[in-house]
Amino acid sequence: MTFRQLLTALWRRKWIVVAVTVIAGLVAVLYLSRLTPSYMSSTTVRASPSMTQASYAGELAGIPIDADFSIITSAVILDPAAEALGLPAGSLAGSVTYEVPQTAVAALPIVISATASEPELAQQIATAVGDSLGLYLDAQVASVIATLQERLATAT
Repeated sequence: MTFRQLLTALWRRKWIVVAVTVIAGLVAVLYLSRLTPSYMSSTTVRASPSMTQASYAGELAGIPIDADFSIITSAVILDPAAEALGLPAGSLAGSVTYEVPQTAVAALPIVISATASEPELAQQIATAVGDSLGLYLDAQVASVIATLQERLATAT
């Protein structure tokens, strides 16, 4: 089949080509108009060098703690964040992700991302989860300090 024969065949079927193009365009517009928009917002939290080491070792100053960054997507972090936003417990599950770089950095940056149907809500969720993580890690450190103070009191 030569190029001229190909053009002739297309010209004879021009209405089919036009109809398929119009139908495909209408289907695309209809699909996109029914699609719910999804917005993503991120926040970066920096963990101190001692907390970074504690997350890998599972202990801080020789005392076991739960500082693994995988807790970011657990109910321990998400439920207080949802409560702070006035949302029901468990409503943030699946809408929050995190990324921890695999490089050895002194102050490890943790990127927490949240997805929601509104941009403001996505931003609020990301910030609330970051705050909740900070409060959780502060509680872990306070527990370690209390244990160390008990040991010091017992030793003296």
